[in-house]
Amino acid sequence: MGDVDAADLYESPRAKRNAVSFILSLTRERGTRGSLVRGSFGSFALLVSRNVLQFGVSVLLARILEPSGYGKYAFAMSLVSIIGLGVLFGLPGLITREVAAGEAREDCAAVSGLLRRAYQLVLLALLIALSVGIAAVWVWPGITTGFRRTFSFALLFMAFNVFSQLRAAELQGLRRVLIGQVGLLGVQPGAILLGVAGAVFGFRWAFTPDRPFAIAAGAALVALIFHIGWVPPFLPAALARARHRYHTRPGWRSACRFAAMTGLALITAQTDIVMLGFMTKSSEVGLYRVAATGAILVAMVLTAINPVIGPTLARLYALQDHARLKQTARIGALVTALCAAPLVLVYIFACKSIFGLAFVHAYVAAWLPLVILSVGQFINASVGSVGLLLNMTGHERDTVWVLGGTALLNIVLNAVLIPYFGMTGAAVSTAISMATWNLMMTLRVKRRLGFFVTPFFR
Repeated sequence: MGDVDAADLYESPRAKRNAVSFILSLTRERGTRGSLVRGSFGSFALLVSRNVLQFGVSVLLARILEPSGYGKYAFAMSLVSIIGLGVLFGLPGLITREVAAGEAREDCAAVSGLLRRAYQLVLLALLIALSVGIAAVWVWPGITTGFRRTFSFALLFMAFNVFSQLRAAELQGLRRVLIGQVGLLGVQPGAILLGVAGAVFGFRWAFTPDRPFAIAAGAALVALIFHIGWVPPFLPAALARARHRYHTRPGWRSACRFAAMTGLALITAQTDIVMLGFMTKSSEVGLYRVAATGAILVAMVLTAINPVIGPTLARLYALQDHARLKQTARIGALVTALCAAPLVLVYIFACKSIFGLAFVHAYVAAWLPLVILSVGQFINASVGSVGLLLNMTGHERDTVWVLGGTALLNIVLNAVLIPYFGMTGAAVSTAISMATWNLMMTLRVKRRLGFFVTPFFR
């Protein structure tokens, strides 16, 4: 039985007669097609649940910690996200690809060597990062004892999270995609939400910014144990017995390319919060983090749909079926734009009322950054999966160059606007950088593939 792609769901006569029953029948099929469709729905559900759980944690912590304490929490989280990226150096993507390829070639020695070397390198990098990070916050003058504890727990959270990502990459390479995502997308945020809610409503803890990170570190440990328990049953027996063979040089080149893309994307995403943390008060960082968390929901469908249509885009390009490639990409853009529009309108016209209901009154000041960031996210959703499309069609170098340019633009704009406009300047900088990224990527897709992904242009 052949594979299914997104275009089939819109072109099949049976789908046109009864789309719902057709999709449900696909989920019950055996073989490759049914597995792919079930995996797509599962990935979508996990991504949505992750975003909902993270938003719930943000609302709860924002109400408990108030702007100043929540700002310290957000600043520490952004810092350890960037540090964790340097520790991993693109290895999860490399592991997923090489484990899958090595299993297909039955080259267990190369896979075993790659995994062993990856864990060795990550452990060494992690020890260096932990030593430097802890020494810096405890020696640097002017840092409060509270922030030192907060950052120390944040580093512990990062350490567990790094190894969870490596184990998840192994599982995905072994074609256990859903299990590989459950720990990081479901178990970890769910455990954080339950831990914070239990500490507040059950034990009546008086919260300081370090305590959420203590809970987050515990949740990351739970997720790591989950991943450790699930990998061995799916390891091929030959891989467990294989001797290690190393191919360091080609692996490093691939790792560098993966690291460049993931690193630039994370830097672009975290620049505003990190620079606000260095240039303004903690309370302003807390307000901005609330706005940024709300704005991310606008593009939630885009984030969820990318894993679903990614394999389809790669397959259609390999088959040189450019008509269906265009149709599939534009369908994805249309779906994300239609889903994003209502939430943007709600934010624009009812933002202050929402903040009054979900958060304490002190957070109402974040309404303007939320509106600005939401407009930027709507542009992102409306343009569609332009970055994914280039990556799936072999033009990832374009993605790296555009990401590098927009990351630099974001840093410059934040440096110029934050001193004068604070969190509003950070929101404007991020929205402009986001719009620039999407415009340049749209033009790259037009140049490379000959069409616009967004449904608003022909």
